Amino acid sequence: MSVCGVVKAIVLNQREGRPTKIQDLASALLLGRKECIDAVQMANEQLKGIGYEICPGSTPRLDHKGVPLEVDMQTSSYTHLLGSFAKCDFIFLIKTLECTPLENTNVNRDVEPIAILAMLIMLNGSDLEYTKALHSMEEVYPKDSEEILKRVLGQKYLRRYKRKEVQWVRLGWRFFFEFPEFAPEKILKKLQKAPMHQ
Repeated sequence: MSVCGVVKAIVLNQREGRPTKIQDLASALLLGRKECIDAVQMANEQLKGIGYEICPGSTPRLDHKGVPLEVDMQTSSYTHLLGSFAKCDFIFLIKTLECTPLENTNVNRDVEPIAILAMLIMLNGSDLEYTKALHSMEEVYPKDSEEILKRVLGQKYLRRYKRKEVQWVRLGWRFFFEFPEFAPEKILKKLQKAPMHQ
């Protein structure tokens, strides 16, 4: 029964663009942490057979120097994948089977805007004013830039927050989870080396 509960909780949270927190899952299933992790591992083994995998993630409370992080930093740049479920804070479902071209277009139509926004944010530091992000999107997508930006925010790839009466965006937990090796420098180097077509 707990395996079904694990899968149901993950799918419901995934539909809303949220990770499934282990603590919340254990409470909902009336299990201790260890029993909950065991149920997650059993569910993961069953899901692998149909082309899905449960990935463990963590959001540490300290940076690499051991200094406590600010609250908003805990859900962005310090979110990362873990190798095992033992110390994870949350879990997320991914598809492991190769997608068909049609599936690729339907899975996430916003990969290109996500990559553009991520590059802008990373090249700017760790965040970007919301108005600048919107203006940049208008340059690339003149007709539906605001709709695309809101959709990417709603999917948790970006996070919007207020600082000194100004709206800012930064990369969200889902971006770090789904694109852990994204690096603007590598992309720009590849673009420089690519042959120019005239």
